Amino acid sequence: MPERLSYLIIGSGIAGATAAEIMRNEDAAAEITIVADDPFPVYYRPALKDYLAGKVREDKLWARPVACSMSGSRAWSLRMSA
Repeated sequence: MPERLSYLIIGSGIAGATAAEIMRNEDAAAEITIVADDPFPVYYRPALKDYLAGKVREDKLWARPVACSMSGSRAWSLRMSA
C-alpha cells in the first residue's frame, strides 16, 4: 500500500488555493493543510481597488466560490520535525 503524503501550504491566496487544487487532483488521498491568516475567501487582489471604487460587483471579486472557503483554528507557531 502506498504511503499517504501530507502537504503544508502557507497562505490562502490564489497561489495557495491553486496549489491545493492541483495537489488534490494529483493525489486524492493526500492530507492537505493550509495555514493562513486571511479571514476572507480567495479573492483577486488586483481587482480589490476596482471593487472598493464601485467598479466591480462583489461576486466578481471572489476567485473561488465563497462556499469553498474553510475556517479552522489559528496556528500560533509551526514546529518542523523529520
